Amino acid sequence: EVDEKDELRLFQSPVKGAEIMKMFDLPPGRKIGTIKSLVEEAILDGEIENSYEAGIKFLKNTIATN
Repeated sequence: EVDEKDELRLFQSPVKGAEIMKMFDLPPGRKIGTIKSLVEEAILDGEIENSYEAGIKFLKNTIATN
């Protein structure tokens, strides 16, 4: 159980903040972290696989529809 919590704490989005800023023409800020969290939550919830390609596709579909 402790190992599992450590793994979750160390988990990071396969899509980095710089890429998100470039994709959506956003400045650095909290919004980038919020967007990264969307990818991380989708992966942890099993909605998408833990890959860069899946993260990018998810963001394009999610952000474009919001």
